[in-house]
Amino acid sequence: MNETKQKNDLKVNFIKHLNQLLVKDNVEAINCYRRCLKLEDKNARRQTCEYKGCTPYKFMKEFFFIGGLFMEYKNNTDKEYKNFGDSCRELYFAMDKADLINNYFRNLLTLDNIDTVLIEIKRLISRMTEYSIKINYSNMLSDIMNWHHKDEFVQDKLALSFWKN
Repeated sequence: MNETKQKNDLKVNFIKHLNQLLVKDNVEAINCYRRCLKLEDKNARRQTCEYKGCTPYKFMKEFFFIGGLFMEYKNNTDKEYKNFGDSCRELYFAMDKADLINNYFRNLLTLDNIDTVLIEIKRLISRMTEYSIKINYSNMLSDIMNWHHKDEFVQDKLALSFWKN
């Protein structure tokens, strides 16, 4: 199995796993994922390992962080076309073309440190919930896993979605 297919399978299984936890109302697991939003809380990530299912070690922090966002904000959509740039664009217009969102998004695209990227994503998502804006966490997970690609194709894709006509 090639690496791309393997990553995609892991991602899909992980999002299914998160949905199942919500459906089953597994409060202990849900709260454990929520605590993973605190990036420095390694204890939460260790405890969440019981629930992680298929999480690969290489991207463990990213998987747990996405799990935390998923559980905290419960604003998932499975619309394949939607990426985080689209969601940020919706927020921008919902807030009447707020310069603040434009600045946050522009800043996000320039970041290298993955912890800082995750913090900025969380900041934007917390604002999105006020406007019932949906996130495709499956696509977001792929984007985070590829954030450091030398071609910066993730940043390009998000920018095109945000600043499209």
